[in-house]
Amino acid sequence: MFPDVEPAEVTDAYALLNLVSSENIHHPIHWPAWKRWSIATFYAFLQVFVTMLSTDYVSAEFLVEERFNVGAQVATLGQSLFIIGTAFGPVIIGPSSDLLGRKWIYVVGITLYAIVNFGVAYPLNMPMLVIFMFLAGTTGSVALCNVAATIGDMFGDSASASQASSPPATARPVGS
Repeated sequence: MFPDVEPAEVTDAYALLNLVSSENIHHPIHWPAWKRWSIATFYAFLQVFVTMLSTDYVSAEFLVEERFNVGAQVATLGQSLFIIGTAFGPVIIGPSSDLLGRKWIYVVGITLYAIVNFGVAYPLNMPMLVIFMFLAGTTGSVALCNVAATIGDMFGDSASASQASSPPATARPVGS
């Protein structure tokens, strides 16, 4: 992962945290501006496209009702379970991206999202549509929960890049 670090140094957990510091030349904060902005733009559009599936479903609910001969409440289940999937996905995806790195979480998540959308586009029955909408929400949530962290990694300040829970170096305890 980091060519200038010996594998023996990575065995200690604290040493691993030091590899992620913004002083490391491989940290995203040191990438050229064109690369950081193109990645940020791509991920922002990715976030929009994932969110659009939920809103596009609403405009097609009457078609779902006609095709599967269900009522409005049952047809709404697809959108509801998509939203539940977007709430469930970050529970697993968020911590995984911090532990395993964001790049491969994006690659795997968006690949699965693309595959699952075939089930949304060509369902055989209403339960299949509802299940695939849930899976689309779960796998698509990678864009919803990781984009802000990715942008923080690339554009954060050099002292605490994307470490929102740690106080800045100049912060003093309350009451002192």
